Amino acid sequence: MVNVNRKEFMLIAAVILSKPISGESAPSKITIDHAVSNSDLRQKFIDQLVEKESSPYVLSVDYDHDYLKLLEMALDYGNTPEFWQGLRQAGINNKQDLLDFVKSEPMLIADIKQMLVGSKLENAGAMNSHFHLGSYDFGQGKKTKVLVFKLPFEPYKIAELHEIDYTIGSEEIKPILIHPTEESVREVLHHEYTHAEDFYKGIVMTNGLRIGPDNYNSINPKVMNFVVEIRAYIGGIHYTEQFGRDHPAFIEACHMCKGQLKKYQTVLNQITLNTFERQLVQQQVKEIQKVMPLIEIGQRNTLMLHPY
Repeated sequence: MVNVNRKEFMLIAAVILSKPISGESAPSKITIDHAVSNSDLRQKFIDQLVEKESSPYVLSVDYDHDYLKLLEMALDYGNTPEFWQGLRQAGINNKQDLLDFVKSEPMLIADIKQMLVGSKLENAGAMNSHFHLGSYDFGQGKKTKVLVFKLPFEPYKIAELHEIDYTIGSEEIKPILIHPTEESVREVLHHEYTHAEDFYKGIVMTNGLRIGPDNYNSINPKVMNFVVEIRAYIGGIHYTEQFGRDHPAFIEACHMCKGQLKKYQTVLNQITLNTFERQLVQQQVKEIQKVMPLIEIGQRNTLMLHPY
């Protein structure tokens, strides 16, 4: 009997698992169907899309199924002596030690996922590193990293169909779902590319209002979120028009934008705006009004989708 310690066993297992099983090697071109059914193929699928459509303002685009890359990214931004002082007492001396420890403890990974339940990240298809972790660099020529989560590879519920049988007095509710397409994932990347460009350059709105390093941190974060998110959602509507206004990617972009508008209407009504913030909101509302006819088309075309 051979005695193998845990570290040696993990190394052996990694070598075995890295070898494709005969007849089950990954296809040379990953389709959206491959990526939906096998999460291990999603990074390659994203790489294919990025190869065709990249952004000069993005350093990398990574798929993060279990939020461990998000944890690693957060550690890069929260890397302070005070943070590590307590961890060193437990024998964790650096970022890699901590990541290895988390990966070796399934309960910790489960706890991380549980912490995200109900959070903005749980409902996010992707995120842009600097906007969430390093906003102090806004408009200063810094490139960002993008993480894509599992949501773009799952069906998205946009409405419900109520079927009523009056003969027996019953009602059946069927969700209307948008199933993942390559084009919808491309729109997710385009959304994050918009954020990356805004972060790199700063923002100049169509009426000349500017947001840059000199005033970014003085703007109410809720107003700033409204501006950057709606800019990206409007961009997504225009981007997906190329696929046709009856395409699921266009319909989803319209629904997502409308949903964000409803959310921010509530949020902005709860805060007091200064003069500059009011000007930003008013200008963004004007941009929204320009795309409302498209949003209405997208919502009407929802009826063309089949219930799940």
